Amino acid sequence: MALYPPKREKPVEMRLYYMIGAFLTWDKSIFTYSQGMGIPTEVPTPIFLIDHPEGKVLFETGLHKNIATEKCEEHWGFRAREWKPRMKPEQYVVNQLKNLGVTPDEIRYVV
Repeated sequence: MALYPPKREKPVEMRLYYMIGAFLTWDKSIFTYSQGMGIPTEVPTPIFLIDHPEGKVLFETGLHKNIATEKCEEHWGFRAREWKPRMKPEQYVVNQLKNLGVTPDEIRYVV
């Protein structure tokens, strides 16, 4: 029984794309084990696209498109005031994929 996958004839080309879906504001203490309580810290919401020979994988889908509009509070309620999302329509994952020449139908897996 083989412990390793068979060797390939040629190297497999893969690409990893990093996109920022939006920014959220959180209390710094969430990231620093209770240090910096009360200090607002803006953090990105990452989206990764892995372009693999066996299919495209989207790791994290970002925020809903309504977050980039006046419907943000309607969509998230009080969390919109608390987390202060900052997102432009072009940061919506479908729009970012389009800029890379990828359609949602091309995504094989979403993690």
